[in-house]
Amino acid sequence: LFENLFGPATTGKKGQLKQKSGIMELVHAETKKLSREVSSGDREKLDQFTSAVRDLDAQIENDLKWADQPKPVAPIAEPVAYNKSGELLKRYAQMLELSRLALETDSTRFVALHLNGGGATLKLKGVGREYHDLSHHGKDPVKLQQLARIEETLMGQVGDFLTQLKSASVSDSGSLLDQTSVLLTSNLGNASSHSNENMPVILAGGGYASHGQHLAFDRSNNYALSRLYLSVMQKTGLNLSSFSTATQAMAELG
Repeated sequence: LFENLFGPATTGKKGQLKQKSGIMELVHAETKKLSREVSSGDREKLDQFTSAVRDLDAQIENDLKWADQPKPVAPIAEPVAYNKSGELLKRYAQMLELSRLALETDSTRFVALHLNGGGATLKLKGVGREYHDLSHHGKDPVKLQQLARIEETLMGQVGDFLTQLKSASVSDSGSLLDQTSVLLTSNLGNASSHSNENMPVILAGGGYASHGQHLAFDRSNNYALSRLYLSVMQKTGLNLSSFSTATQAMAELG
């Protein structure tokens, strides 16, 4: 990731992309030939495959264009990769730092970061069980205490990320945090039972008028999370009147 954002494209990297592009050309030719020989039912499946190939082809073309774009100079040395089991906390902090650098250097304006690797025992004082196992706590107080230790540390890292965005100025437009909507959530509301209802969500930055409040909704009559997503997309400048089940944005955000 660091190399893609800040490093010049190597001859080897561009050669790999061109090789993939050449393979896609062969796939297109063979698919076109095959479409004349299969039944109508198989042709429908082939069309789906062709659509996926086109998407991949477009991605390769974008990667080739990006490889030749001049990259900003990174203000830090290339970091050491934390890929070992149990290094999740270090890896997450590192990815947040790279995300901040990418935004600050305008290398990208959209970042999606998924925290994975919960199957390991994290190197954290007071934690002696796997993160994933602790998430299935069944209200066991010992597990809950260890889980809280992990998630407090993770939230502290997010807090550091937001503080760094706030301290980064963007010309006369305020801080980078003012210009960036940061949305943090989980894929589950209760991991212990794999329930995706009542998910916790944090929204920071972006210049919203109503920060600094906690909104709680009826847990039995769920407020559609898609309304929040619609609000963020509209704030970003997307001309959308609906998203998923949401036909109106959140008035509570101001």
